[in-house]
Amino acid sequence: MAAGAGSLALAMGAASTTTHLVLEVRSGGVQDLYGVAFDLQFPANLLQLTQVSAGPLLAGGTFQQSPSASGNVIIGASRLGVVPG
Repeated sequence: MAAGAGSLALAMGAASTTTHLVLEVRSGGVQDLYGVAFDLQFPANLLQLTQVSAGPLLAGGTFQQSPSASGNVIIGASRLGVVPG
């Protein structure tokens, strides 16, 4: 799914294989973003979360994750200090 202006969308990453799904949160037309937080739910009987990492949009800030075995992960990322957003 392509991200439109001022939007966030989920997309399969280029590093995905037949056994590993790389899920990317992509932005479209987002400017001066200070932070983002979201919950991601997935079928724990079919998928296993192995890694979460921050991308370049909020680089240099803080990144937190709270995964659970029940198929839910809470993600939070934010810039630090006095910056636009």
